[in-house]
Amino acid sequence: MMATVSSPVLEMLRTRDFWRHFLVALLFFGALAPMQFVAEAYAFYGGGLHTAPALYVTHGRFIPAVEWWAFKASGLPDPVFHAWSYLAVLFCTAASLYVLERALRRECLEANRLLLAPVAVLILVNPFMLDLVLWTQKSTHLLSILACTLAFSAFLPVLEGRPGALFKTWGWLLVANFSYQGPLALFPCLALVFICSKSRDWRAWLRNHAWTAVAFGLPALVNYLTLRFLLVHQRVTQPVVWHETLQAVRAGLAETLFNTFGLLPANLFMAVLGLVALVVLLVVLVVPPPKATGAGPARNAQPWEVLAVPYLLAGGLAVAMAPHMGVASDIIWVVPRNVYAVGCLPGLLLAWLLTRREIRGPKAWFLVIFVGLFVGLVHVRIQTILRDHYAMNRRDQEIALEIRDQVRAHETASGVRVTRMALYFDRTHQTNYPGLFWNRDTNMRALGFEEGTVDILRYLTDLDLKLVPPSRTIQDEFSEREWNDFSPEQLIFEGDTLHLCLF
Repeated sequence: MMATVSSPVLEMLRTRDFWRHFLVALLFFGALAPMQFVAEAYAFYGGGLHTAPALYVTHGRFIPAVEWWAFKASGLPDPVFHAWSYLAVLFCTAASLYVLERALRRECLEANRLLLAPVAVLILVNPFMLDLVLWTQKSTHLLSILACTLAFSAFLPVLEGRPGALFKTWGWLLVANFSYQGPLALFPCLALVFICSKSRDWRAWLRNHAWTAVAFGLPALVNYLTLRFLLVHQRVTQPVVWHETLQAVRAGLAETLFNTFGLLPANLFMAVLGLVALVVLLVVLVVPPPKATGAGPARNAQPWEVLAVPYLLAGGLAVAMAPHMGVASDIIWVVPRNVYAVGCLPGLLLAWLLTRREIRGPKAWFLVIFVGLFVGLVHVRIQTILRDHYAMNRRDQEIALEIRDQVRAHETASGVRVTRMALYFDRTHQTNYPGLFWNRDTNMRALGFEEGTVDILRYLTDLDLKLVPPSRTIQDEFSEREWNDFSPEQLIFEGDTLHLCLF
């Protein structure tokens, strides 16, 4: 049984294609090798056996809960878990690219096969992927992407009339659902490409949509029912106020398309997506389909082919944003990691084009250069943000150690041990450091909010301070001040209590 399970993995590892994709993963995420932290990491690493698993279980993420519990139970040092997660990111990225390229090859025209690898990279290693690899549970974030691509590969026979493959599809989608729900829209987005490619008439088009709904819907329903009735999670149990939900989703969609959460220059992603859609339409209209070169080019484009482009765009955006519609209105939080599939859209349009038209000569070179330039820009932005991420980690840790030194100096001078802490904010309190990239959850410093401050001090120092209510007098004093960096003036000692102002 072990040989049967492992043989596909061994076969993959023996191929040059996998190691070529592994180099791509290393190029993009190799800089993550040093130990890195997000704000919640200090609580998880410094917590007990059940701290992280309890949170993951309440979100229906059983696989990372088991992973973290096994790590804590093993007693291995924290850098070992980070190394495991780092290697898992590289492996899952490479394996996802490998699986996707092989799946696309099944429908892609023979003349276009050399273009599949760049298009696969454009689909999967998009700018929104960065938000998935910065978190402590990055290994299972990327496992969810891999499981979606494996589910898509398993689903292709269903579109060819072999519904028995649904069981394997369901299995991989259950893995994705219980790893991390953010990238799940990748599966229906990939399926839409092949529905638009394989469906020869409207009956087949409807039938393939129905199969996709069944394949995707059952695991998603299992996950939803688990959250709704077994775990009673607030995201799906609190009421949905539709006008508030629509407003939040509309704002999130605009942020995604036009600002890309600061991951790319403003409006660039929308411009690239529009340009790709235009290029695909022009090629479909101008280049005749294979085996139809004797007719006039424009007349060879079928009406449904022209409609497929806006349909893929609208369908991809709909399935990527739809999960937010079922979330309680007051806790909708649109961030890159849960709209990851939107970043796949330029590549998905090109993947569909490779199934419909042969791209040769100058058109092929244009496509390669265009994809290369955009992917290169994404690479530069990812490395820039990673640099700022590590700079944020260093500054957090330096300030935490400075606070410890101030506390120990006070204890030595006064003879009173500090056991309690009250936290305050200055006039323009922020959750980032000036000059470093920050957007929503990305590069949010631990010392920017109460829980993070307690967690980082407990993890990096021997200070285990009990939080107590702030003093109104001291709060009035701090609220008139403004700091851009740490200063000893932000610490006031009263007996065994540290009054600390967060800037």
